[in-house]
Amino acid sequence: MEGKRVALYTLGCKVNQNETEAMEGLFRRAGYVIVDFSQVADVYVIHTCTVTHLGDRKSRQMIRRAVRRNPEAVVVASGCYAQMAPGEILDIPGVDLVIGTQSRSQIVQLVEQVMEKRCPINAVQDISREHIFEEMPLVKTGRVRAFMKIQEGCREFCTYCIIPFARGPVRSRLPDNILEETVRLVEQG
Repeated sequence: MEGKRVALYTLGCKVNQNETEAMEGLFRRAGYVIVDFSQVADVYVIHTCTVTHLGDRKSRQMIRRAVRRNPEAVVVASGCYAQMAPGEILDIPGVDLVIGTQSRSQIVQLVEQVMEKRCPINAVQDISREHIFEEMPLVKTGRVRAFMKIQEGCREFCTYCIIPFARGPVRSRLPDNILEETVRLVEQG
């Protein structure tokens, strides 16, 4: 039997693209089949952006599009907009899971929990107290280049910027983990 289908959509920056690729790898390893966001899927993941009001609006549009495409699907919002406005997102009919910018490494388990219980989950945590880098290793993407995240967050709190609130304080990846992933990515070509 073919695995459940998951479609992922990324809004925003290269960091979000990297995280979406990592979540895609988690789903693949769990036996899910990755499909294009325009197709009917069992799970839709919208990795959101909140840098501007346009990012917020586009995030809501894509969430609603996923709900319309398959009202029976599990609809997940992750990323910066999800971190900053989980209540707004959960108020959108059809949203099942809000993750934010932490707990993404548990996305498959959380999705399966929603499938089992059919009850919405708000998994957003207070990112301001987070001090541990969330490991989400990449799998081979078929591209010539791979982006490797080695640091998360910001400590500057510029008056015009939401990133420290959406991504939390600076957290660095352990050097051994960086080296291990570098070797693995090089071996994969």
